[in-house]
Amino acid sequence: MEDKNEKYIQGNLPNEERESHEDNLSIEVKKEMAFELGVRKGIEEAVRDDLKAKVREFENRRPSVRIRPWHLGIAASILLIATFTFLLNDSQDLYSEYYEPYPNFEVTVLRGADEDDLISQAYKAYDEANYDLAIEKFAELLDSNPIDVPARFFYGISLMEGEKFKEAISNFGLVKEGNQEYFEASQWYTALCYLKSEDSASAINFLDQLKDSKNFGQKANQLRQEL
Repeated sequence: MEDKNEKYIQGNLPNEERESHEDNLSIEVKKEMAFELGVRKGIEEAVRDDLKAKVREFENRRPSVRIRPWHLGIAASILLIATFTFLLNDSQDLYSEYYEPYPNFEVTVLRGADEDDLISQAYKAYDEANYDLAIEKFAELLDSNPIDVPARFFYGISLMEGEKFKEAISNFGLVKEGNQEYFEASQWYTALCYLKSEDSASAINFLDQLKDSKNFGQKANQLRQEL
């Protein structure tokens, strides 16, 4: 009987058996069972509340994620690298977009002409995009005639093709204003040299000098706006 009463309290009796069992219980027994059931529910609620309290206490005591100064340093470094990479790629893209070798209208080497002449050799190498040989031949020409403006200019372009940008900048600086075509062209290519070298401030300085140029003003101003 006690085992059946326990099943009744726990709610484990089938409906028909539970109803039959209730009919056979005296009032006193029902009161005792009700009291027992209340006590058990009270204990369960107390245990549940205590468990909730312990969980809250654990959550409050758990260390929170803190942002350390070195975290910020790492984040700043990543941002700086990303920004520098973006600017680097942007400058290289602009250089590729605007740079092209200057066409040689100075000396035309005709087939069958005397190709042993140093001038012919220099310009022929330039026209054939053999820039290493062009550098060598233009250097020889300038050794014998340092004021040869066209040779000086095309020597600078050949240096750019050889990715010798510092030397090209120095060389273009020797092209004086007396020859306006090559002087302005030298300023344009100097700006591109600085652009390739990631010196935007110097590039802008030379582009600004070309803003009113008939031959280079339009693209100089356009490039200026993109920097």
